[in-house]
Amino acid sequence: MFLYGCNSKTNHCKYLKFSPNIYLSVIYIQLNFKNILTSFGLFIDN
Repeated sequence: MFLYGCNSKTNHCKYLKFSPNIYLSVIYIQLNFKNILTSFGLFIDN
């Protein structure tokens, strides 16, 4: 998805090159949020 955006849009590619930490932090937050939701859902089910 990111590679496709980088290949199709030059602005997106430049943004990826200049600020990779923002994308990494966003992905990290999304993964943690999914883990929190799944664990919370299991807690409710139990």
